[in-house]
Amino acid sequence: MHPRVIQAGPWRVTLHPPVLVYEGNRDEHITRPNLGVLDGAIAVIFQTTFDTSATPRDRKDIWITTTGGESWRRAARQIDIGSYSLHSQSNGAVVVMPYDSIRYGGDRSSLTGPRTTLSWENGTLRIGTDTTTARFPEPLLGFLREPIMDANRKPLYLEDDLPPADKPITAFWGTIQALPDGRWLAPVYGCFESEPYARTSPAPEMRRMARFTTGLLVSEDEGRNWLWFSRIATPRDVPDECLEGPSEVQLYQFADRWRAVFRTSALKNFFQPLHYAESFDRGISWTKPRVLPNVEMIMDPRGLILQDGITVLTAGRPKLDMYLAEGNSLTYHTLDLTAHHNAYLPRLRTTGHTDVVPLGSRGLLFVYDSIPDSWRWPGSPFTAPDAIYAVRVDVQ
Repeated sequence: MHPRVIQAGPWRVTLHPPVLVYEGNRDEHITRPNLGVLDGAIAVIFQTTFDTSATPRDRKDIWITTTGGESWRRAARQIDIGSYSLHSQSNGAVVVMPYDSIRYGGDRSSLTGPRTTLSWENGTLRIGTDTTTARFPEPLLGFLREPIMDANRKPLYLEDDLPPADKPITAFWGTIQALPDGRWLAPVYGCFESEPYARTSPAPEMRRMARFTTGLLVSEDEGRNWLWFSRIATPRDVPDECLEGPSEVQLYQFADRWRAVFRTSALKNFFQPLHYAESFDRGISWTKPRVLPNVEMIMDPRGLILQDGITVLTAGRPKLDMYLAEGNSLTYHTLDLTAHHNAYLPRLRTTGHTDVVPLGSRGLLFVYDSIPDSWRWPGSPFTAPDAIYAVRVDVQ
């Protein structure tokens, strides 16, 4: 298979053929890959459990490439590790925050969970675990103890879909970034007890939660302890039709501003565009959110800034796109990654969750999932396994 060359604005982009990382079996739910850059290797961490708030603990597989994504091998299986919030350190270690394994801390204004460190030593993945704790400015809301209900108050999916009572509606989500003084910033989203439950939401998934608020946490000890840094956007900052409220965040630190790009509503039948807010005082205060222009995809924004100032954004749903822009410009140039997959493989159906990391000064490694049977609720028909794919992207 040969690469495809695409013109994206001023850039000539080479998209290499998709590489299969892992294909699951009929009992596995293989979704939501994220990437961490190690010393001499890149790790992809992906979910192996069905996607529901009732999942009691994280359970992920980790695969490794030492060839820039050309080949992969399994390094760990069914590990209690998050993946949606991590930091690739300059020393070659990757620090990962929890997701499903989050629980309330000493009070309802805090949370705690396993903090995992990955390192690559002599061809072996080393995994270390201690604890992370985060404090918030007010109490965190918990899930209503009921399944997701339809309009007739009957379980929509599973009768036993009950989130743990000690699990707050809060998530570390988005790439952790270092500040010049060495502190770390972690994007988060969740619900505070001051927000009402969305009992009458048109989206059934929201009725046991509240609409989300998104913000930043700061750590002085590499993610062991987090304190509240700032609030980016609340439910009142976005239109009512943004049923979820501000959630999944990608933070960009430009020279003259910070920009937070975030999801607002990506549930089935309730799509709304990505929004963004900007800060001109290094994250202390934020502008009122606006619709992100020139971007069609609506969820899980991920990205980075290449060494020469090219801004990269990936996002999903209803398909997968990568966007390139010059610096802080909002003029994005689109690379259709779904069309790229379909040029080599059967038609892609995906959750829309992606990730991207740099490969040198002008290279990128992009990962995504394939779910031929959609979410495949337990008991639903099986026709083909879920899978994770990787694509190398070269920008010239």
